[in-house]
Amino acid sequence: MPGSGRHHTDAPTTLRYVTVEGCRLQPPAVANAAGWVNDLAAEIVWTAVDPIPSLGISNDTAVGGGLVEGVDTYVSPELCDDQGNCATGSVEVKVDVTAPVLVLNAPVSGTSVLAGDYVAPSCSATDALSGVDGECSVSVSEPVESPGSAVFTATATASDVAGNTATMSSTYTVVYDADAPSITATADTNPNAEGWWNTPVSFSFECVDTQSGVLSCPGPVTFADDGANQSVTVTAIDNSGNEGSFVVSGVNVDRTAPVVSINVDRPVWNYTEIIDVTCVATDALSGVASTDCPEAGVTAAELGVGETDLFVRALDTAGNEATDSVTVTVVVDADDILTVAAGFVADQGNKSNGLLKPLANHLDGGTPQWVRAYADVDRSKLLIAGEKAVLHDLIEAYARSRGSAVTC
Repeated sequence: MPGSGRHHTDAPTTLRYVTVEGCRLQPPAVANAAGWVNDLAAEIVWTAVDPIPSLGISNDTAVGGGLVEGVDTYVSPELCDDQGNCATGSVEVKVDVTAPVLVLNAPVSGTSVLAGDYVAPSCSATDALSGVDGECSVSVSEPVESPGSAVFTATATASDVAGNTATMSSTYTVVYDADAPSITATADTNPNAEGWWNTPVSFSFECVDTQSGVLSCPGPVTFADDGANQSVTVTAIDNSGNEGSFVVSGVNVDRTAPVVSINVDRPVWNYTEIIDVTCVATDALSGVASTDCPEAGVTAAELGVGETDLFVRALDTAGNEATDSVTVTVVVDADDILTVAAGFVADQGNKSNGLLKPLANHLDGGTPQWVRAYADVDRSKLLIAGEKAVLHDLIEAYARSRGSAVTC
């Protein structure tokens, strides 16, 4: 490389100069095509030439070391010819022995990542001195497969202009979850034997995903409205984005009691009559399961003289109950008493007239006659004690209904 000459006073008239014409680094080719050196042990070899070839150069080469990282100017030692003419030279040397700073964007080595979250590895690199040569690159190994997952190794590489290379790698597992989470449902109460609820029923859900885990699971669902064969579809999602669904179906809810009524033809009945009772029960949803109604016929005698409430009770299939009632009044007259008495002595043949004729006569009279009718029953040999008691009660009831009383 060109340098500046220096002339000694004792030199010949003809000035002779030594010029340090160039330098090289050793070992050979230690600087790359871009002029960068990445070896601190490299040395600078200086070479001198003389403008007057006839004069020899006493020290035509020199070797210098001590390179430091960076871009610096290095000055040669003095190189002189035989006449004592000396010169120095200088050269700029670019030294970079530090690899680029490399960043690998990939899952941390030894960790797992879900396939749905997996992003192809990438990299970035910087170099503060010689600069990055091109772009960093990432290679991913062939996967090592296992059920539901695969192991990959990603390796990033970057070089700077000086030829320094950096590498970084990460080995990680990608979890492949193609299975949807499973869902099970549990009711807070059980239906009856017919499959009906007569109160609101809530279903809670449990979700399981053994591979990637559950991201979301449905909350409880309550069926509070009446309806047959109701259903709902719920959904769960796992951490891989797989979606599973579950259908709760066949939910029968009937919270409404049946409609029931009991009716009679008239409110007042004679003691010896059979009361016509009609019961009607309907249920628009689960249907009527049973009706407890005296509709087969109730004798007034069974109820006894006076007011009596007749009840009907209905159950629907869901277990809801409804009732209704009607009040009937049983009265007694002379014909009723004679009819009952005749029934008691029906097997006595003509002997029955000994009771029935006087009884009929006395029942047609006023209070004294009713007392005699009471006595007729009391004295009869045709009646047993229980039958006498029934007739006594009827005579008393008859008398009371006529505004009097029997006093014996």
